[in-house]
Amino acid sequence: MCSDLPPRPDLPPYFPPPHLSGGAGIEDFRRHDALRKQAEQVDGRHFTEWVPVLDQLRAEKQDDEALALLMEIIAATERGVRFSGREPAPGYTHRAAVILRRRKDYQAEIDLIERWERACPPERRGPGATQGKLAERKRKARELLSRI
Repeated sequence: MCSDLPPRPDLPPYFPPPHLSGGAGIEDFRRHDALRKQAEQVDGRHFTEWVPVLDQLRAEKQDDEALALLMEIIAATERGVRFSGREPAPGYTHRAAVILRRRKDYQAEIDLIERWERACPPERRGPGATQGKLAERKRKARELLSRI
């Protein structure tokens, strides 16, 4: 099993952006945005800034390092959801799931995809092909796990 997968994230409640109708001003919006950006940090950088590093780790076949970084990024996307109200970026979960499949750690792959599903109920999901890819990966991982 993959021991670096944390349990289900216990996310605090949603902190919606302030509304002008409620008397909020531009400073309220700026403060909210600053909190969101802070929540989405991984080692002092926004999680999206790590994509070139992830690409390099993949090219160098450094799965252990990539998976550790991906787990930190996934946690950052989940923290950001508290402020944005949107889905955590599914591409990072997909990248981690690919590594887990290569390791033949099917249960960890299923657990990771289900973690994303819990953090993002269907009504909050945006458009995109990655969601379907995650659903198919989960189905296939269950099938592979049943053969063991």
